[in-house]
Amino acid sequence: KIFSCRDGFVYLYVTRQHWKLFLTVWKDHAPVFDAPDWLNNLYRRAHADELNPAVQAFVGQYTMAEITELLQAKGIPCVPVNTPLGFAKDEHVRGRGFMAAVEHVGFGSTEQPAMPFMIDGMRPAVGSVPVLDSWQDSDVKHPTFKGLVPSPASGEGKGEGSASGNGPLDGMRIVSFDHVLAAPYGTTILAELGADVIKVESSKGGMDPFRFFGTGEDPNVSPRFLEFNRNKRSLTVNLKHPKGPKVLHDLVAKADAVLDNYSVDVVDRIGLAYTDLCKVKSDIINLRMPGLGTTGPKRHFSTVGVNITAFTGLTYLWNHPGVTDPPIGSQTVFPDYVSGVLCAIIIISGVLYRDRQKKGAFIDLAQSEATAFMIGANLMEAAASGKDPQPMGNASPSAAPHDCYPCKGEDRWCVIAAETEPQWAALANIIGGGIDQDPRFKTLASRLQHGDELYAAIARWTRDKDPFEILDRLQKVGVPCGVVQTGEDLTNDPHLADRGFVVRVENPRLGRVVLPNFPLQFTNAKLTRRWEFPVLGRDTEAVLRDVVGYSEDTIKQLGNDGVLE
Repeated sequence: KIFSCRDGFVYLYVTRQHWKLFLTVWKDHAPVFDAPDWLNNLYRRAHADELNPAVQAFVGQYTMAEITELLQAKGIPCVPVNTPLGFAKDEHVRGRGFMAAVEHVGFGSTEQPAMPFMIDGMRPAVGSVPVLDSWQDSDVKHPTFKGLVPSPASGEGKGEGSASGNGPLDGMRIVSFDHVLAAPYGTTILAELGADVIKVESSKGGMDPFRFFGTGEDPNVSPRFLEFNRNKRSLTVNLKHPKGPKVLHDLVAKADAVLDNYSVDVVDRIGLAYTDLCKVKSDIINLRMPGLGTTGPKRHFSTVGVNITAFTGLTYLWNHPGVTDPPIGSQTVFPDYVSGVLCAIIIISGVLYRDRQKKGAFIDLAQSEATAFMIGANLMEAAASGKDPQPMGNASPSAAPHDCYPCKGEDRWCVIAAETEPQWAALANIIGGGIDQDPRFKTLASRLQHGDELYAAIARWTRDKDPFEILDRLQKVGVPCGVVQTGEDLTNDPHLADRGFVVRVENPRLGRVVLPNFPLQFTNAKLTRRWEFPVLGRDTEAVLRDVVGYSEDTIKQLGNDGVLE
């Protein structure tokens, strides 16, 4: 939840594992909060009206920096709700060199976001926007892994056949120490494309928490876990056992890439730092993707998707005009999805680089930078002007109408945009009532000036109509329009069903499950879907036998010794 401080706002995220730690920091809390019931996340949510005002009174005593430092010292996810300018000026962001100086032809000097990753401690260089037809006489080279610039904060740095049998990535093997959503989403993309993704966990304290998402204590019955881990193989190794790291090193020796989204120091403790990996495979591609990256003064910060969003300035922008006290933002874990897609792209690019250059690479992908990269224009505007861009809600500076409108039914909405004058004329003709003759709406400039009146006029027309009826009518005359669909709408959408995007699977563990299919279709590459649940440790013996090359006796002995747990 967002709480106000003396000089702004922070996003505080307290789970069951953080609650007792939080109480040790919140020294003057009421004794009632020490009761065992308050450990339960659901109980705290149900009693938020009692809890939140008390927490607000505690947090409100501090500045953003003070409360952030106080809670992060205990590993509690708390970050400032930055404005775009606040993010661009943050010491961690500047220390990692994410905001890069660039000279744009016709504009001058400014700063803008660089690429949201570092390769062997270096970032791809940021160049000027190309002038029209400049390609004809330009000797500027496209940036590659070689076209890198030093970062103020240097990071670490210095396959064989897969089980998928299909897809363009057939033959690529990924060893993944992923959990929750960001990295699992990226490795799911790789697995869907045919890579052999081996997910490493341990029943001795190293299981993916998503195995228990919305379920009880059984790690093999979470539909949410299936969605983000399908097509992968599950291998269990007890990293606390003395023989555990050796097993993992033998597996890495057979892999193309290794990735994780652990906290920044975890891999060093379990013998999986890049320097350790290079000793067993010198040309390994290693991707690390902690919340704020592997370098910089705030690299140790504990983060989750929603407070990464707050840190970047996106929560501040994700509001209606004037709604910044407090900012509301969104509960969508935007950073996880953006980072996951970039993770898949970077792994593929890294393996291609390895194959062509015959060398490995260490890649540092900060989830915060991946998120901020999506609002690069806002960050550039803030850096150039020294002023923060303000939330715009659903509005557009270059189209009117451009908004979300109420429809018939409980919480039903449609979206309508008119980006050209012919589109506006077609919309006005359908709405009728003389709206096309209203002088306030004659031109784009006048419609933008009278946005509130325009919204009210269109809402009067939409309010008593079914959103799908409006969609059909406006799309037929070329007006961009859509329905704000619910989950039920999507699973029953005839277009998605016709394209095979919505899949209904009968799973022996979960029963009937509705899942999104892979969004890409290939003409000359068959993608074979495997909707099996990746039961914890199901593939351990097969991977150690068929990939690593262990004998049956060795595998049996490792099992007896408790290494494969």
